[in-house]
Amino acid sequence: GVLDANLDELTEIKGIGPINAFGIKLFQEISERYLKEKRYTKKMNILFTNSKGLGYGGAEVSISQYVIELRNRGHNIIIAASQEFPDINTEKIKFVEKWPYYIKNFYLKRKFKELIKKYSIDLVSPQDHTTTEAAILAAKHFS
Repeated sequence: GVLDANLDELTEIKGIGPINAFGIKLFQEISERYLKEKRYTKKMNILFTNSKGLGYGGAEVSISQYVIELRNRGHNIIIAASQEFPDINTEKIKFVEKWPYYIKNFYLKRKFKELIKKYSIDLVSPQDHTTTEAAILAAKHFS
């Protein structure tokens, strides 16, 4: 699967460049360390955040690839994005990239907090600059 591939194998996948491949491996390492430190034996509920949907670029391709692999390993995945990711549980958010900073972060933080609570999220993984700050603040609220 994708999470078992090395960096060279990942970059051979259409739409995944060196930066996205590095992100996949980084996410894998962080997740494994988190599980080991917390001694989780249960499957996790993971929230990915991204301002766009599939079809915009490499980051969205990377997200769908490792979501598939994580689901194959039994984890529950939710993506918060402005457009659907086919065959993945997607919670739609408004497209906020051009909103003023304060309003954008206020809206996203509130929305992510609702999703964390609704799905009992164990791990939040922001995937772009637009959603990162709000996702971190929302997750911090529950830690």
